[in-house]
Amino acid sequence: MTYFFVLMPPDWSGADRYLCRPIIGSRGAMHVPWLAVATGVDRGNFQFVSSQDLDLDLAQQTIAAATDQQESQAVSWDTVEKRGLIFKKPYLLRAIVPGQTASTPTPMDDLSCEQMVSPTAMLAASNTLSAPSLMAIIPKRGWLLVCPGRADELSKLSQMHDLATQLMTGEDRDRVLGNDVFFWENGTLTGQAVREESSGYVSLGQPQPSAWSV
Repeated sequence: MTYFFVLMPPDWSGADRYLCRPIIGSRGAMHVPWLAVATGVDRGNFQFVSSQDLDLDLAQQTIAAATDQQESQAVSWDTVEKRGLIFKKPYLLRAIVPGQTASTPTPMDDLSCEQMVSPTAMLAASNTLSAPSLMAIIPKRGWLLVCPGRADELSKLSQMHDLATQLMTGEDRDRVLGNDVFFWENGTLTGQAVREESSGYVSLGQPQPSAWSV
């Protein structure tokens, strides 16, 4: 059986029933998308692995299989925007993963946003941008955008929040994941910035393997 990772929004109702963890921090953290394990798609819906009656060894094997599947995928980084005074260089990249999951009629449903939890994919983006520090957004399914940036670069942070909010609009609201900005440092997820109406905050942390629902 093939296992693969799927990102779900913070308010996902299946977090207590399926094999999953917050992408960063511990269970119960606010505004954090879920990393869930699925086996396929049926009638446009992902088929998630139930956490009921799942012992630790089997859960670990399942998570390892999903990790291997993710790392085996071919990921390309398309340049969306270039910047520079004289010689323009890539600034904003979009992850593209070939092969459709058919979870919606939209042809861009390619599980590319899940590459945000892949050190291999994110290090490739860092290499392309010549930047060890990255900002990343996953506004909705099929979208992962990254640019050089750190948590203290408020202007860039605001721009990425705005871009995520813009991409979340439209008719495909069931595909929305959120407008949070995530931080990567040398291939490691290190935190997120949350915008709530007119306020917001930055939360630093790392993925917690112990947060899996087993």
